[in-house]
Amino acid sequence: MGYDIKVLINSLKGISGSGNVLAKSLENAANFLRTLEPGDLAGGDTYFSAAPIAYDLWYLWCHKNMLEQYFPGIDGNHYDYSKYLSENMSFLDKMTGLKPVKTIRDPEKHLSSKEYFSVYNMRDMVDWYNNGVYWINSIAFELWKEGQNIQHDSDGPKDFTKSEYCGYLAFPIGQLGVMEVIALIHETDLIGYKWGGKSVKGELDGYTETDKPTIQTPPLMFPDMVNSSGHQLAGMNYCYGKHILESAYLVPESEKMNVENLAEDFPNGAYEDVKPKKWMRYWMKQENTFPVPGEFVGILVRPVACPPHVWWFQESSPFLYAGNWVETYCLTSGIVIEVKLEEDRTDEKTGNQYKIKVQGCEIIVEATDFLLYSVGDRVSVLKLGKIEIEQEKSYLWNDLETFVEADKGTEQPYYVIFPGTFYDGG
Repeated sequence: MGYDIKVLINSLKGISGSGNVLAKSLENAANFLRTLEPGDLAGGDTYFSAAPIAYDLWYLWCHKNMLEQYFPGIDGNHYDYSKYLSENMSFLDKMTGLKPVKTIRDPEKHLSSKEYFSVYNMRDMVDWYNNGVYWINSIAFELWKEGQNIQHDSDGPKDFTKSEYCGYLAFPIGQLGVMEVIALIHETDLIGYKWGGKSVKGELDGYTETDKPTIQTPPLMFPDMVNSSGHQLAGMNYCYGKHILESAYLVPESEKMNVENLAEDFPNGAYEDVKPKKWMRYWMKQENTFPVPGEFVGILVRPVACPPHVWWFQESSPFLYAGNWVETYCLTSGIVIEVKLEEDRTDEKTGNQYKIKVQGCEIIVEATDFLLYSVGDRVSVLKLGKIEIEQEKSYLWNDLETFVEADKGTEQPYYVIFPGTFYDGG
């Protein structure tokens, strides 16, 4: 992106009597060649910005959209997922304005422009807009019990003891130095939950103004360096969630035994080819109390704001880069949104019937007992037909049974609520 230095300087002459100073600066700029950030160049009477280069924009090269699997047969490169996000992933609203990355799959359709003549700059100008698709790169995960084989192993962090772990989350990542913070979030941490008569608060109850995403309206080419309250963000590692990378390069001391960068690639067919990206894995210990089976787990990234990296008109900083619903082989959970009492049923079946949201999709299920669950409760769900099958292998993200749009409002006889809790729910 080139700018004519003479035009810029001439537009500033006369401000506070600065004309002579600026004229001298123009002479110096014409006689010297300067480099700034990688790819920036100032020389002669022209300044060329490094934006964009591949190093800056690896997060726009996206893979395996988690959202697409819920709409089979669509054109995933042009589909508007806004309705799904608002209805099935409304918990993201707790982080006001948080949005997924808006990728550019089709430049001719996703990049629009407005051309006009600027009196201030005395030149023709172009404003660009990103009309791209919301994208959540699918997190690959693997969970195992004692005695089960790990199907897609990796070396792990240096000197870690693999027997202490029961699973991992993995997501594709580009070169370090672009994202100041990479953080892990999970649904129940955001919103809390009621389970077994006990309320568990989410950590958002105590988060501060600096934890909130910075929102750009309208979206601009560069991320903000301050948030809406005027707090300086550049270089401050502000980002909600469990930080697994800070200061663009550093793994926090508390996470060094859990975070593996440049992890092993997955074999062909398990996940689409992500080259030239590599993989980052977050290894989960046996004593971890997340994820709750059935909840959403996501990866937030906050770009380095100073020096600015072109981010092509994203809508929030941080933004949601990767995620997935995570459950186990025979267990998941859902949130009750409607209760039909036994006396109100017309099908002559016994017990109460519940409409719950699993993976954000509304399905109708029965319960194994006569305990009355209430609207807003998170309930444990057993996948019938799975519990008696002998498992030799671990549970992979590819084993995840997904509820598509056509499943909304349907009865699911192989899913049943049972009076169990996980972790803090007891």
